[in-house]
This record gives sequence, structure tokens and C-alpha cells, in this order.
Amino acid sequence: MRKMKMLGLELRDYSVKEALRLTGQYLNNSRLDTVSFLSTDILLSAGENSNLKLWLEAMDLTIPISVEILHAAGITNRSRIKEVENSIFYREFLKRLSNEQKTLYILTETEDTLKAALAFMQANAKGIKIVGSYVFENLAGDVNEIINDINSVTPDVVISRLLSPKQEQFVYENKNKINAKIWLALENSFVMKENAKGLKFNRLSKLIENTVFRRMVSKYENNRNQKDS
Repeated sequence: MRKMKMLGLELRDYSVKEALRLTGQYLNNSRLDTVSFLSTDILLSAGENSNLKLWLEAMDLTIPISVEILHAAGITNRSRIKEVENSIFYREFLKRLSNEQKTLYILTETEDTLKAALAFMQANAKGIKIVGSYVFENLAGDVNEIINDINSVTPDVVISRLLSPKQEQFVYENKNKINAKIWLALENSFVMKENAKGLKFNRLSKLIENTVFRRMVSKYENNRNQKDS
């Protein structure tokens, strides 16, 4: 485990082996433990949003999904970079859930995201038992409707794919109300299949996003160093 400090946030980075060991413990706890996947755009938002910063730092485990985050934190270990590049934690986590036939609840922002998530699970983790799902855009009342639906099936794991910072706020404010073992928060578009044209566009947008992220981290560090000098 290594501590990461960037854009005013204090987080911890775990290797895949360490993170899987922690999630194994979470599956045996009597409380809900929370896991959040970190992207550069979420961290950039957190640098300017004190509430989002609080919600992220309150997560039990954070998993970077961009090597730019490792670079910004000064983590240069090649094996760790490869783990992040290839989404090894997510693959191994789903494999474990599938092998142990754990139960899963899926919460998504849209119907299209839910369909993609269900298709992905069917193709890559058939042993997982999906016991419920909910689409946030269909919510007519308050969020207790979602919480009650989750608690009615008491899943081992909840995977959510909501917009940020709504997602982080939802987890932070409702953690103690939910009867599950692990809440895994992903970006709304995480692991979405794209055509070749869409993939090229995504790579370009990610390149721009990463460039902005590097500049913002550098600017933050320069300003902090000037204040300290």
C-alpha cells in the first residue's frame, strides 16, 4: 500500500493482490464496505469540490483506472502500472464473485447502461447471481425506494454506474442503510463496448483529459510549493 496525495486529496493505492485480500475480508464483514474506481476527471472535479473530496476520502478502498493517476502520485512500479492498464483488479474481482457464486445487484443511470452491464456479466461472469437491478432515471420518489429494493434481496455486492458526484454522494449518505457486503462504484460508461469509430473518439477524449489532468496537478503542486517557500 502507498499513500497518494494529489489535488488536495489523501488516498491510498493498493496492488491488485492487496485489494483482493481486502475485498475478501469485506465479503465476510457484517457491514457495508465501499470501493470506488478513480478516473482523472473525477479527481479533477474533487480538486474543486470539497464535498466530492470528502466523499472519495471516505471510501474504504479506491482503485485508479488511469495510469496518469499513478504517475501523478509518483508511483512508477511497472507491474502496478500494468495492473491498472489492464483493469486486472476488476477482472479478478468478478472472477472471484463468479467462482463463489455471489449475489449481485446492479444500479445504473440509464436503461442502456443496465443492458450493457447485464450483457457484460452474462459474457464474463456467469457464476454471479444477479438478484436485482434499478435504473436511476426511472426513480419517481426519493432514494429510499432504491435502498428498500436493494435491502429486499440483501445482495453480497452492489455495483453502481451513476454520474459523478451523484454516485459518491449516494454512497456516502446511505452507506449505513444498505444491507450488502460491498458497494462497487464505477463510472457510468465503464466497460461499455464501443465500435471502432467510438473507440478512436474515446482515445482522443482521454488524451485531452489526461493532458488537462497533468497540467492541473502540476499547477496545484507549483502553487503549493510557492506557498511553502
